[in-house]
Amino acid sequence: MHHHINLTIIRFLAAADRDRNVGLNVAHNKEEEEDVLMMSVCSSDRETESEADTAILTEFYNRYVTSGQVGYVEKYVETGAETASALRDMADMYSLFIVGKGGRGHSPLTTGMSDWEECPELGTVGDLLGSSDFDLSGSVLVIQQHRISSSDDDER
Repeated sequence: MHHHINLTIIRFLAAADRDRNVGLNVAHNKEEEEDVLMMSVCSSDRETESEADTAILTEFYNRYVTSGQVGYVEKYVETGAETASALRDMADMYSLFIVGKGGRGHSPLTTGMSDWEECPELGTVGDLLGSSDFDLSGSVLVIQQHRISSSDDDER
């Protein structure tokens, strides 16, 4: 990773999951000013996906975070309002936000965040960060996972 770029992954988890050992159980240390942020908003309602996410993040953590190349923070929130507040608190800390566009269904961590949605194609978090009401001086990159359709399966 380039020495002028600092990457921090912020994973949003349900506050109720703090005691259920859903996160990665890592020590959180505050790095110097980070420039890039990747975020994950997770809900344990879909156990299989949550387990897969945790497995991938654990591998990523062991490879990059323990070596000091990447920062990692878990934010525990209960509602969409708390998630939005946490995002507002981070708005000036990063120059690039990379977020995924939903597809996993309803999450209590984003409830109410789409009530005044301007661009639903950006997803709930991307829409909030890109909103004219959100004071963000950085950029937002929204990534959507390719969904395999039945016609994609037929071509294989």
